[in-house]
Amino acid sequence: RPPTPSPSRLPDRPLGRHRPSAAMSADRRWPRTAVVLASAAAAAILPAAQAIYLPGMAPIQYDEGSVVDLKVNKLTSVKTQLPYAYYVLPYCQPDKVQDSVENLGEILVGDMIENSPYGIHMLVNTTCKVLCREMLTTEQKDKFRSMIEDEYLVNWLLDNLPAAT
Repeated sequence: RPPTPSPSRLPDRPLGRHRPSAAMSADRRWPRTAVVLASAAAAAILPAAQAIYLPGMAPIQYDEGSVVDLKVNKLTSVKTQLPYAYYVLPYCQPDKVQDSVENLGEILVGDMIENSPYGIHMLVNTTCKVLCREMLTTEQKDKFRSMIEDEYLVNWLLDNLPAAT
């Protein structure tokens, strides 16, 4: 059993299960009270709000049959940590590849968003179609094989939301 301290050497804080003094508990209650008041003020204001706008994320209303852009992002790997542009591999490409940077955050994060040749239409059921046919050279096959072995994933964006990895 540990010795009890003498009265002249008592610590500044309570030992064991002792209750804090009234002054100390009042100091600790102040931040909690501020949080409760801030939460109550936010709860009073929130019912009046009907929407939240995030920069670069404006909602889009699609009509039946309208085109929904599928954009491609960089190829990423957990194994190598080195991203590549999507079209480094010989995927089917649109007639003209265009960068699709929408905000500063995408640039700072290192996103490389580009258009794709995929045609997607809202509320239109379509069966699978051949997008393109290409004969791959041995070098291109080796590049695909190397990227698969390094566990690279494709990143697609559909309506600015992640669609596939």
